[in-house]
Amino acid sequence: MVETAMSIGPEQVKNLLLKHYPEAKVIVVDRGISKKHGFEVNVYDIKTELFGISIFFRLSDVLTFVVEDAPMRVLKHLPLLHSDTPPKFINNLLNNLDYFLKLKELPKSKALARKYLGQEKDVKVGTRLVSINYGDFFIRISPIFAGLYTRRHKHLVYHIELDKESDLEEFFKGSKSRVEAILQGRL
Repeated sequence: MVETAMSIGPEQVKNLLLKHYPEAKVIVVDRGISKKHGFEVNVYDIKTELFGISIFFRLSDVLTFVVEDAPMRVLKHLPLLHSDTPPKFINNLLNNLDYFLKLKELPKSKALARKYLGQEKDVKVGTRLVSINYGDFFIRISPIFAGLYTRRHKHLVYHIELDKESDLEEFFKGSKSRVEAILQGRL
């Protein structure tokens, strides 16, 4: 196992979930080691089901909060953060869980995706998530989050939290240069 300088570990995330929901069955899944920018990073999923809805935290060098496979919030640069920042982030999410569970309306993204990134290979639409596959990269859009990921390592390259409709166009504009870097093998 490769240890990384984390400001929070999988057991701490599990304990925070159990503090808010003592009756929940929480499991920690070790997803192995991922290579990112020349570094090896342990990846964990801390999973539970609340109110009949699957939620989990993916922990690596970032902490991603996911509801029914739809990313909702991301805390980046974990090794650089003060040790009290990730617990505050998690507690805030769990204190506002009702808000995230109610989110289902997906933003219109097809025209913007094609305008900035070209023709997709396929699109999958779920209850809370649109996943747009381009081959070497993919886009995931939830009601309040848009993220660009590499296919090879499934790393989050770029993301934006969506507050208004104009944010989605800003996301696709920002993704265009990063997609070029992915296609050239620089990311």
